Amino acid sequence: MAVLAVVSGERGLAEQVSELVARFGDEVKWFPSPSALGTEAVSLILARTDLDGVTELITRGTAPVIALGDVNLRAAYAAGVVYAMPEPYHPRELLSQIHATLARHRRVVCLGGGAGLSTILLGLKRLRGTHLTAVVNVCDDGGSSGRLREELGILPPGDIRRSLVALSSAPRLMNDLMEYRFAGGAGLKDHSLGNLLVAALDRMTGSFSDGVRAMGDLLNIQGIVLPASDGLGQLCAERDEGGVVHGECRVGGAREARARRIVRIWVEPRIAVHPSVESAILAADLVTLGPGDLFTSVLVNLAVEGMTEALRATRARVAYVCNLMTKPGETADYAASDHVRAIVEALGPGVLHHAFLSRPDFELPGAAEYAAQGQHPVTADVSVVHDLGVGASMHDLASRSYFARHDPELLAEALRAYVAGA
Repeated sequence: MAVLAVVSGERGLAEQVSELVARFGDEVKWFPSPSALGTEAVSLILARTDLDGVTELITRGTAPVIALGDVNLRAAYAAGVVYAMPEPYHPRELLSQIHATLARHRRVVCLGGGAGLSTILLGLKRLRGTHLTAVVNVCDDGGSSGRLREELGILPPGDIRRSLVALSSAPRLMNDLMEYRFAGGAGLKDHSLGNLLVAALDRMTGSFSDGVRAMGDLLNIQGIVLPASDGLGQLCAERDEGGVVHGECRVGGAREARARRIVRIWVEPRIAVHPSVESAILAADLVTLGPGDLFTSVLVNLAVEGMTEALRATRARVAYVCNLMTKPGETADYAASDHVRAIVEALGPGVLHHAFLSRPDFELPGAAEYAAQGQHPVTADVSVVHDLGVGASMHDLASRSYFARHDPELLAEALRAYVAGA
C-alpha cells in the first residue's frame, strides 16, 4: 500500500485523489502547505502549490513530487519534479502518472501520425514497465478526417482514432466498431465511425482534447493520447524548384514532383504545442519519432511551435525509426542518412541520439507494384548516419505481408534494450 501526500490549500483535491486510488488500497493524506507535511514518510507527493512550494518539497527529498496546476513547466522540471500536470488535468491521466511514478515505469513518448504511430504503439504497449504517451499529428486534411475538419472546424480525428485503438484494452468488438467505415449513405460514405465518435465527443465536452480523453476512457486505453496542438493549422511545403504546396495531402501526394525535393515545411497559421505534450516530453525517458512519412508524419510535428524547444530541453533520449520505403514527391531517392539529416536540421545538433533502420533486403511480395509507383526500400547507410553524429543500428523490422509495413513485435524487440537503458 502506498501513502500519497496531497499538498494543497484545498482539501477537495485530496478527496478527489482518494476516490481515484480507493480501489487500489492506497492511503491519501492531506496537508494544506509544504511546511505542514514536515518530514512525514510518504510514497509520493502530489503538490498543487506555487513553484517555491514545489521546490521546498523536492529539496527535502522525502518522496518524488508530481506538480499539479499552472506551474512553469521548464522551471518545475529543472527543480526536479517527476511529472508536472497542467490544469485541467484528466482523472485517468493523473491516475496513470501516479502508478507510473510509484512503479518506476519508464516514460516513453511517441511522436508521429498515420499507420506508423499506431504500429509502434501496438508493439511498445507489450513491454512491461513502460508508460506510453502518443503525440499525434494534427495537420491531416484527407479522407474522413479532412471532411470533418472542413465541415466542423475540428482537428482531424483519424490518426487520433488509430492511436486510441492501438492502446485500447476494450473488447475487440468495440475496437472493430471504432474502425468501421461506412460504404454508403448520404454524408456517411467513407466516414469511419470512430472519427464520428471523436467528433461527437468534441462537441459534447467542449474541446477536442477533452473529447479524445473521453474516448480514451471509453476504450480504457493503456497510456495517454494527445494531439500535438489544440490549434488548427495547415501544412505547407516549399520545393527545390520553386513553388509552395498547401495541405498535407498535396505535400505528401505530389507524384508529379518525384524529382523535386522538399526544401522546408511549416504550418499556417502558427500553432503551439499542447501544454500536456510539452510536459510529457520534458518528463520522458525516451522520445520516439516515426515510423511514418518523413515530412507529413514526423517533421510536421516538429513544425508545431514549441515542439523542438521541448525536445532540446528534455532529459530523454530521442530516437528515430526510419521509414521502410521512399515516397514519391516527399522522399524520392532518400537514403536513411537523408531522413536523419532532415531531422537533425530541424532539431539542431546533439538532440537526436539514435536511428533504427530496417534491412533494405526484406521480402516484399508487392515490390513490383511499389517500384512502378516510384517507391523503393530505403538504403540503410549506417556509416553516413554515424557521420552526422547520430547512433544507428540495422534490424529486421518489416512485416511478412504483401504491403511494406513495420511489424509491431519486431519493432518493439529492436527498441526493447534501448527503452530499458533509457
